[in-house]
Amino acid sequence: MIHDCLILDNVYYTAEMVAKKQNISRSKLYTKAVKDYVNKHQKSHITEALSSIYPQEESSLGSNFCFRA
Repeated sequence: MIHDCLILDNVYYTAEMVAKKQNISRSKLYTKAVKDYVNKHQKSHITEALSSIYPQEESSLGSNFCFRA
């Protein structure tokens, strides 16, 4: 499925250069960029949700905890 979107000229020309350097199509570059953006923001929503559930929890391991090699 193909969709149209408007992209600022400076972003378009920069993306064009990056795509050529990486030897990929602009479509692949835009698809990867959007996927990365969506994944990043989905993860941040998870972090925000956990932070709202546990806003006052102590995050240190305490002095009784030690690692052994």
